[in-house]
Amino acid sequence: MNSDTPLQQLFLEAMQLAADGYLAEAAIQFKKGAELQDPDLSDDCLVNAGICSMQIGMLDEAIRLFRQEITEYPGSLLSNSMQKNELGETSAKSHYGILQCLAAQGKLEQARAELDALRSYDGKAWVETAEGNRLSYAELGEQFLESLTGSEAPVVTSEEQEHG
Repeated sequence: MNSDTPLQQLFLEAMQLAADGYLAEAAIQFKKGAELQDPDLSDDCLVNAGICSMQIGMLDEAIRLFRQEITEYPGSLLSNSMQKNELGETSAKSHYGILQCLAAQGKLEQARAELDALRSYDGKAWVETAEGNRLSYAELGEQFLESLTGSEAPVVTSEEQEHG
């Protein structure tokens, strides 16, 4: 006997759409799930809709969805994600998504500012690696930004380059 609720079924269908590469369709399904305002799954629906939107280049929409999750579901826990190795508070994943979107928009200073928000989730949310290590979302954010800018390379403005 199948005990899945309609929202759980919708969520699983959206997860399958995303896994199959139908990201726009998955985002629509996740948004429908979020509208049901379920305390257990709507936060995950918003985050996954944000991830799908980010992956198809709808960065402003992704940021809006991530911020909506942070505002509407503070303290909620990841119950299911596209990757099964994520644990803890959903909002950490939302802040990490915002960081990635801002960086993709070339707003690196704003992306770095998201690290402060991510640090507030240390010990509350993490990703487990294949080796069994835990990485906080702040550590992931730092690694992501370092991959874009070089590990310890200073940021040089165009004015400094002209006078350098």
